[in-house]
Amino acid sequence: MNLNEKRALVTGGARGIGKGICKQLANAGASIIVADINYEGALQTANELKQNGHEAYSIKMDVSKKNEIEQVITSVIKEYGPIHIVVNNAGTITLGTVFEISEEEWNLIMDINAKGVFFVSQIVAKEMVKNGIKGRIINISSIGAKIPFENQAHYCASKAAVLGITRVFAIELAKYGITVNAICPGAVEAEILKKSYEWVALKTGQKPEEILESWLRPVPLGRLIKPEEIGDVVVFLCSDQAKTITGQAINVDGGRIFD
Repeated sequence: MNLNEKRALVTGGARGIGKGICKQLANAGASIIVADINYEGALQTANELKQNGHEAYSIKMDVSKKNEIEQVITSVIKEYGPIHIVVNNAGTITLGTVFEISEEEWNLIMDINAKGVFFVSQIVAKEMVKNGIKGRIINISSIGAKIPFENQAHYCASKAAVLGITRVFAIELAKYGITVNAICPGAVEAEILKKSYEWVALKTGQKPEEILESWLRPVPLGRLIKPEEIGDVVVFLCSDQAKTITGQAINVDGGRIFD
């Protein structure tokens, strides 16, 4: 799965799943643009990739702001060249019951998790079409798009929106040779999961490790997914071996769900 001479933009690449994706794309030969609202984190990830002999750059980007997305992508293309791969990984979470979620929380989650995916994809896709690039767009959703999780109504809704966005983009971009797919991670060894089970533990009076153990109980593989394992699926979807796969929502969850 050789991605030499491909340039990949990864949003939310500073840590967690995004960092794992950056690593695996770089290992496959792609040059990486690490984009994150946390510029210091993006810089650190890019520097680590460079230390391992890869080509990598860091940029600051807030995916909730369309104007900023346009400016950053225009700047990236001007400075580094065309984008062949975009991975919409930037995301966030807050937790609360359906009685507790505020309008501010709803807007925050939707702006980053869904609106950001749409406009990054839209702006990059326009450039791909203009330059005749048969590119790849990979959107990181969640199994929460397919099954409900308590205290995450707004998060589950945002990740379900990602699947709708993915499928429409896949249909509309197919004639240009651009494939668009989503990955639905389960419980991944990352800060966003830790934040979630610690919140539940605080609410219920249980130990965080007890909450995590209960979440892993329905997982046949019985363990957390590593960020790099999400990256492996991204690499496959970006390769020539996956050129006929588009509009799909692929679970990477250790067998937690089968939808």
